[in-house]
Amino acid sequence: MSIIKINENPNCRVLLGTGSMFPQEFHVQADNKTTASNLVADYCTEYELHGLYADHYELVDLCEAGQTVDEFASVHNLTCCGKHGVYINIIGIEELKDV
Repeated sequence: MSIIKINENPNCRVLLGTGSMFPQEFHVQADNKTTASNLVADYCTEYELHGLYADHYELVDLCEAGQTVDEFASVHNLTCCGKHGVYINIIGIEELKDV
């Protein structure tokens, strides 16, 4: 997959799980990991990158009987973030050097 550059002068690399052996890489300018993950989540929803995020209602349908969305998200390493509270699978966030 190609690298998606979200904003100018990126200083962070965010890797998202895709359900395949190849993660999706994003480069963002952010002051901290929370901001970086929010920017990526918002980008994914704005550009409808289905498969890289899920909303609450999608996860409800995947939960086992008696399981909450939060429990499902925890088991599957999903983080709720962004303006719309979507869930993404963050593999890692690290500082970019010499970009």
